[in-house]
Amino acid sequence: MKKSTTSTIFLIFFSLFISAQCSISSNLVVNGDFELGFSDFTSDYGYSPGDLVPEGKFDVISDPNLSHSNFASCSDNSSGSGNMMVVNGAGTAGERIWCQTVAVDQSKEYSFSAHVTSVHPASPAIFQFSINGVSLGSSYNAPTTTCSWNQFCETWNSGLNSSAEICIVNQNTAAAGNDFAIDDIKMGELMYVLPVELGDFKVTSDDGEVKVHWFVYEEIDHDRYEIERSVDGENWDLIGSQNGEMEYGNSKSYEFNDHVSIAGTYYYRLKMVSNFGEVEYSDVRAISHEVASTSIKAYPNPMIDQFCVNINENEFIEDLMVLDPMGKVLYYEKKMDEVKCISLPGLNPGSYFLQFKTSEDELQRTVLVKQ
Repeated sequence: MKKSTTSTIFLIFFSLFISAQCSISSNLVVNGDFELGFSDFTSDYGYSPGDLVPEGKFDVISDPNLSHSNFASCSDNSSGSGNMMVVNGAGTAGERIWCQTVAVDQSKEYSFSAHVTSVHPASPAIFQFSINGVSLGSSYNAPTTTCSWNQFCETWNSGLNSSAEICIVNQNTAAAGNDFAIDDIKMGELMYVLPVELGDFKVTSDDGEVKVHWFVYEEIDHDRYEIERSVDGENWDLIGSQNGEMEYGNSKSYEFNDHVSIAGTYYYRLKMVSNFGEVEYSDVRAISHEVASTSIKAYPNPMIDQFCVNINENEFIEDLMVLDPMGKVLYYEKKMDEVKCISLPGLNPGSYFLQFKTSEDELQRTVLVKQ
């Protein structure tokens, strides 16, 4: 009986989560319910009111059967008597069924959603969202049952964009069948809040390491924490990841040690990722980090395509490595006892690690910045 109750609670939470993925503060789409007819949107298909023959035509109407005798007689998604966009799908992948440009705020999470149904059971349409010409999320199929409305939604971060051309694309290449209707298209700022209650998040500097510590009161279907570091508070590097491990009803502490061998101010934040791919960021924490000095230097730093290692007389280093933020070795040198310049033209801009052992067998690690 207890197992059944637990399963019921999980299914209720899962349903609420999927609904929350599509929840928005306000709809930016104009005429997303098609009550204004063919207005405020564009399409690669041809507008053909009352006659959806041949393929590649669409109509805005209250009953698909009125535009094509082989189409099912369906009601719209919301009111039961309103309009919908009815489409006779063409056999060409990548055709944009519906597009509209909306204004967005930068660095915000948005949800893009639509309700779809098949109006003929053969070869259901295969939909793909796109924003500014870039495919968004996975493709999804229209239902095989006619007049059965399903909602699909994807999330999108606006980044530096101030406008978004949002499109619904059909990827089905079948000419027979591939007939569908679309209704209640929405785009707006996401209202979903990730189910992680972060109690404390701090960073401290100690003996050449920055210790990242956070405390969590609650996790619900939480996958992992990604630890990110920045040298300017704007450009971020992934430096580590920890899986969510909290048991239901208990709090949990986490810690991550970042070995940084160059003194300076560093910025840290947590990227919290749910099992469903939803993301939330913590506040940013800054730390003034101090380290013991060494006579072995890398220059120039930041570099463009090449840096040099300055080794004093009677010194040498071993196991010199250039590592990416996740610890992957990008360059290796067994031993060096003189000044040497190393060329790395293929690196992407960002932060990397230069790691080596000194002649005193002391492990050193330095942040190397590629411009």
